[in-house]
Amino acid sequence: AMSAIPMMRRRLRRLGKLALAAAAAGLSVLAYQKFQERWRRKQLEEHLERWTSRGPAKEPVVECQVPVEHGASGEDLEYDVVEVPVGLAFECERLRHQLRE
Repeated sequence: AMSAIPMMRRRLRRLGKLALAAAAAGLSVLAYQKFQERWRRKQLEEHLERWTSRGPAKEPVVECQVPVEHGASGEDLEYDVVEVPVGLAFECERLRHQLRE
């Protein structure tokens, strides 16, 4: 009859190998996510540089619809269109990302 101690040692070794494999897989996923994040940020910076290279007057804008007046008596809100420079939109995204970290 086999002793219980060697059998437990084998199980512990298997569990250790399984834990090591799971940790390696987790680290691989994290490394891939960081790589994707850096690549995306680099792409955004290159786009922004191209868009702003001719000066702020030539920078593309994003049109956003914003409420102008709140309906005091329950009527519909009035809206206006505001032009937001792309650089400002990118900077807001960058700051939001940093705040999440």
